[in-house]
Amino acid sequence: MIDVLTDSNTKPLVNNEQQDELPVFDPNFNSTKEIEKSFYYCYDKNGNYTGEVYSDNQPEASTEIQPVNPYVNSAGNAVEGITVGMVNPKWDGVKWVEQIDPIKPSVTQQLLMQQSQQLEVLQSITMQQNQDNAKLQSANQQQATQIKQLQQMFITTNQQQAVDKKGDSQQ
Repeated sequence: MIDVLTDSNTKPLVNNEQQDELPVFDPNFNSTKEIEKSFYYCYDKNGNYTGEVYSDNQPEASTEIQPVNPYVNSAGNAVEGITVGMVNPKWDGVKWVEQIDPIKPSVTQQLLMQQSQQLEVLQSITMQQNQDNAKLQSANQQQATQIKQLQQMFITTNQQQAVDKKGDSQQ
């Protein structure tokens, strides 16, 4: 039988009935040992990033590799130890890669499309103005022709009147 534990007053801390219910001592048990947890970065069946989990067990379709890229300074050099998160990471089975969303164009593509649309509008406006100018030039030419005809008519009428006056005055 195990000796009964006693305190300084030699009074038993555990009686015989309680002693039979105590768990067996495990020398390898460490109550201060914390369960080790890690961050796991999850992806769906297509490899698209779905989020992260802090767990003691690694879930399926996950990795301990973070979906980050090295930070690149203004000179174009990667700075060691500094990373930036990916915008649209995809797991390729070995590493995270940045995938370009085919539905959403990049900022440069958006600017180029906007510029192209503005050029089309400008060309359309220019063509309309050219057509309007051509109509105005045609109208101006017609008016100039009409003015010349009217001037010719006035000259002819004036000459006729002069001849008629001269004839009237000679009689």
